[in-house]
Amino acid sequence: MEGERNLEKKDAVSLSQVQKDSGVASRASQPLRDIPSAATPTRHPARRNPYATSRAPQPLRYIPCAATPALHPFLMFPLSKYLFIALSILLFFSLLLSHTLTLSLSLSFFLLSFLFLSIFLFISTLGSYLSIYLPTYLSIYLSIYLSIYLSIYLSICLSVCMYACMYV
Repeated sequence: MEGERNLEKKDAVSLSQVQKDSGVASRASQPLRDIPSAATPTRHPARRNPYATSRAPQPLRYIPCAATPALHPFLMFPLSKYLFIALSILLFFSLLLSHTLTLSLSLSFFLLSFLFLSIFLFISTLGSYLSIYLPTYLSIYLSIYLSIYLSIYLSICLSVCMYACMYV
């Protein structure tokens, strides 16, 4: 009996020596929760959900886009067109009621006011192409100022030319 116990001790010592040499004992001594298994898949840290981050949202950057509207957003505001048409109609009736000018001259002023309206629409459309390279508010202001100044200077020049032609 004693011989069997000694034999079992020798077998146990030799078995533990073999396990240490092969590295099985070191793995067996680790707790089970540290060993990855097929039941608990591990996630790579680079594969995290980008929408689940705790970072603050980034502000939108202005990206130039070739698909701009044909008309400027200022023209979507109807007051810009209707104000100019109302001013041209008032100009027509004021010139029609004046006794110094004839009907043909007042009609020519009326047609010139619609010419100014078309210039205004052209410059506003030009503003839509400026909005590709400039911020929207800056291109709106630039197109408004260009159209107003161009219409004022053209009206002054044409009225001086008409009065000069009338008195010559």
